[in-house]
Amino acid sequence: EARALLKMGTWSFDLINQTVYYSKELSQILNYPTPIEFYDFDQFFAHVHADDKAAVKSNYLNVIKPDFLNIISTIDRKLVNYHGQICYVEFKAKAIIENGIKVAIHGTFRDITEKKIKDLKIQESELRLKDAQKLSKIGSWQIDIKSKQINFSPEVILLFGNNLDTSISFEDYFKINVSNTATPFEDSFYKLLQQTQQFKTIHHFVFKNGNEYYVEVIGHTSVNKNNEAEIVGTYRDITEQYKIDEALKESEERYKLLFDHNPTMYFTLDDHHKLLSVNQFGLNYLNYSQSEVLFKNFTTLYPIEERKKAIRNIELLKQSYSNFWQWEIRKRKKNGDLFWAKETGRVAKNKAGQNIYLIISEDISDEVEQRELIKIKQNELVLAKNAAEAAAKEKQQFASIMSHEIRSPLNAVIGITNLLLLEDPKPEQLEELNTLKFAGENLLMLVNDILDFNKIEAGKLQLEKTIINLNLLVKNLHNTFAYKANEKNIELRSNVDTDLPEAVLGDPTRIAQILTNLLSNAIKFTSTGFVELSLRKMKSHESDLIKIRFEVSDSGIGIPKNKHKLIFESFSQANTDTNRKFGGTGLGLTITKKLIELHQSEIFLQSEEGKGTVFYFDLLLPIKNNNSYPELADGKTQKAKDLVGKQILLVEDNPFNQLIAIKFLEKWEANVDVADNGLVALKKLETASYDIILMDIQMPEMNGVECTHAIRKSENETLRKIPIIAFTAAADTEKDKMIAEGMNDSISKPFNPAELYNKLLLYI
Repeated sequence: EARALLKMGTWSFDLINQTVYYSKELSQILNYPTPIEFYDFDQFFAHVHADDKAAVKSNYLNVIKPDFLNIISTIDRKLVNYHGQICYVEFKAKAIIENGIKVAIHGTFRDITEKKIKDLKIQESELRLKDAQKLSKIGSWQIDIKSKQINFSPEVILLFGNNLDTSISFEDYFKINVSNTATPFEDSFYKLLQQTQQFKTIHHFVFKNGNEYYVEVIGHTSVNKNNEAEIVGTYRDITEQYKIDEALKESEERYKLLFDHNPTMYFTLDDHHKLLSVNQFGLNYLNYSQSEVLFKNFTTLYPIEERKKAIRNIELLKQSYSNFWQWEIRKRKKNGDLFWAKETGRVAKNKAGQNIYLIISEDISDEVEQRELIKIKQNELVLAKNAAEAAAKEKQQFASIMSHEIRSPLNAVIGITNLLLLEDPKPEQLEELNTLKFAGENLLMLVNDILDFNKIEAGKLQLEKTIINLNLLVKNLHNTFAYKANEKNIELRSNVDTDLPEAVLGDPTRIAQILTNLLSNAIKFTSTGFVELSLRKMKSHESDLIKIRFEVSDSGIGIPKNKHKLIFESFSQANTDTNRKFGGTGLGLTITKKLIELHQSEIFLQSEEGKGTVFYFDLLLPIKNNNSYPELADGKTQKAKDLVGKQILLVEDNPFNQLIAIKFLEKWEANVDVADNGLVALKKLETASYDIILMDIQMPEMNGVECTHAIRKSENETLRKIPIIAFTAAADTEKDKMIAEGMNDSISKPFNPAELYNKLLLYI
């Protein structure tokens, strides 16, 4: 019964008779319904757990060997009871020897299930603890006071990157740490030994290989299982967190320095409008001490009349979607001085989740004063602008009237000249007609630029790129001014460098305008001597470009050095009596300078009073080759087959303009029909079809714009798409306006026959 209570029994192997015996306590341990004795090894083996079967079988085969003597052992076995549950049994064995022969094996067994389960739980708990220690980077250490050895758990060894042994003496341990915290740690350690008190500290370890660790060390006294005093503790790796904390402290220090010494006022408030902090700069600027403002209502920093506004600003800041608000307000110093401040507010949260308001304030008194001055100036500018706009409007109206008044006689001069050139003039007349044509066209160009001077100043003038025959250009200029020079008994010279190419690409009209202005001035201000125009080739690093120096010199009155810059200003001349004596508007050199600047160049002047004048400038121009920029067609040389039989409607009220246009169109063998105004044109379009319309703008009854609108709104699709070219005395700047009104293109009157011809070809 005692054995049953103890769950303990006996077993034996009779090696002589080859029998096996297990007492009935084994069946009780295995939870059999009825206790029985086992006489068969296989019956016992059936209860061995699969994990132990191989070991039990091997052990059985060994112990029954006759030569396997002196068996004394204790073995735990994992079994499966009658109901399939796991249990643990401890087996002890001893060999029985008679006359030197092993005759039997006797032993005991007992149930150790409860103990085994407890041990397994302890092992499992220890494993979980070790896993937790690994994850949290915690290891344990133990000091043997007698041997003065420090023993470390595997986690500590891993924590220090295998730079420690599992056991080390005090002396060797303190030699390991090469950082300056070794001595403080050693002092703490010995203090622990002497006073047996608990301690907790942070130590900095730097090993010889450069590895660095910050470790939280905890130690206290304890008693081991042998009732001996020892010291135990833990190591926890806090390197990463320590460095973060140190960086945060450093950042906070930097922020505090910035907050205190930044040359801007910083304030923080709570929800009750109490000042929580003011930076040192703010205190100094307002002449307050901290005790005078901290935890006081922030409105004390404002004059009485601004305090409601200050509170309202904070309320608006609370309600703002972005937690950001900015305002301007007057602020008050301790001595009562007022100043304008621009304040920026932001909302943040403190650690408790409460609102904190950061207010950044800067003195903008000077800026506010400047703004007030600017307002006054702006009002003055508005008045001046209105006056200038009124003057500009009057100027524009005057220019518009003058444009038509001046163009009318010019149209006659240029138109008749072009007609005469078409009549095969005598050779001796041809040169005079070409000179007349050249002079008329340049006069027209000068009139256009003077009337549209604002366009040049605004930089809206664009240069063309067409063929320039340099010799012909100089010849025409020479012929134009020869009469005037002869009249004043001045020698007019012209010289073209033989190294220059025959033709270049550029804007011949603008270059002729520049030289016309310079030659006209030279002749005007020269009483005796000469005026010379010369073109010279200059050195250039561009293979496909040529650098040409244009120079106009004279032996005239000269220009004082202190007036060299003045003469290029609008409506300015060197001396106040110049206009009375020589005439002129004072615009010529201004336009000349701006046109040269459009060519990415500049004009230079060499002159002394009474010693003549030299103007010169350099232009970098492309050289014409045989394949680019073919000559435009002109009405005289081009065979006009492309316009033969074409139906052209000329809408023009001026009989003289009609005559000139009809002459050229009939020369080109086109059929011309004339309408005196827009109404007549619309009636003709009802009964006849045309290939193109030349449309004057200013006409009685119905002007050209109104007529164009009516055509573009016609139900007849063919009529709606008919090409319309504006035939106008307006300046070139009106071209975009004409196109916006529904016209395809425009041509100015007086017209260039070649330009008219090519535009007709373009749209027919």
